[in-house]
Amino acid sequence: GGGGGEPRPFDHPFVVAGFMFVGEISCLLVHYMTRARGCRKRYNTNVCALPAMFDISATCIMYVGLTMTTATTMQMMRGTVVFFTGLFSALFLKRRLWPFHWCALFSVCVGAAVVGYASLLVAPAEAGGASPADGEHGLWQRLRGDALVVVSQLFVATQMCIEERFVTGHDMPALLTVGCEGLWGLFGLFVLLAVLQHTPGAHGHPVEDTIDALAQIHNSPRVLAFLVANACSIAVFNAIGVTITKTASAAYRMVLDSMRTIGVWAFGLAFAGESFHPLQLVGFAFLALGAMLYNEAVALPCSAAYPSERQREEDKARLPGRGGAWAGGR
Repeated sequence: GGGGGEPRPFDHPFVVAGFMFVGEISCLLVHYMTRARGCRKRYNTNVCALPAMFDISATCIMYVGLTMTTATTMQMMRGTVVFFTGLFSALFLKRRLWPFHWCALFSVCVGAAVVGYASLLVAPAEAGGASPADGEHGLWQRLRGDALVVVSQLFVATQMCIEERFVTGHDMPALLTVGCEGLWGLFGLFVLLAVLQHTPGAHGHPVEDTIDALAQIHNSPRVLAFLVANACSIAVFNAIGVTITKTASAAYRMVLDSMRTIGVWAFGLAFAGESFHPLQLVGFAFLALGAMLYNEAVALPCSAAYPSERQREEDKARLPGRGGAWAGGR
């Protein structure tokens, strides 16, 4: 406990988000260690401020959702970012969506629906011998958690569209962009934590009691170890992802993200007491297929679903951006 009393769960999603931004900031170290010797090119890092604000919103909402659902479901539901990014890029960036894009978005929708339904089916099983009322409460809480994770991906998709619209033109290295957004995000989160510390929530406690969180971290080296491991995993994942993007095709990055989901899934089943349901496998397959179809890591057996080379050149000339919707994020 924060005051050294009875042990209780570490329920501080906003503080956990802060460690995620620390992980993003560490990408700056990787950037400066790997950049070409003698390179002194300056970049306008202030353009990272706006997407960082959406990063804060997405991360905090996602971690609040994580307190109500399982890590496996959260990780799978993050795949819905492909759906929202595809729609937003068409609405706000005026990017044309071809038939293979719509097939991918449909696959993502089906996968998210199946994963969400599966999470509700395993909720009563994980409640064990709880009363029916407790089981129903757990079911609705799991549903709220799933919904919050999906809502968080709305903000992630908005962040990606803003990056493509305002950041891509500055030709900033990917690791530098992630690191600078981490700096802006941590600054914004500090302000948010100060506000939430003085905002009353349930039972008169602050919405986010940062002082209590720091006391719990101080009293539990295990909690600190998990938070540091979370920050390190984010840094390593982004560094590896950027390296793969530079040296290989999108298919390898899709494999990387799928392996992350499988790793979270396996850990949850083995150590976190999560329950397995076959529908989770079906939903994951649809989500992974949607991401790979959208990023053209796999192709449909129908050439009519894809634009011609001339149409691709027209799109590239009209919208000189990245155009991807990688499902991984950070």
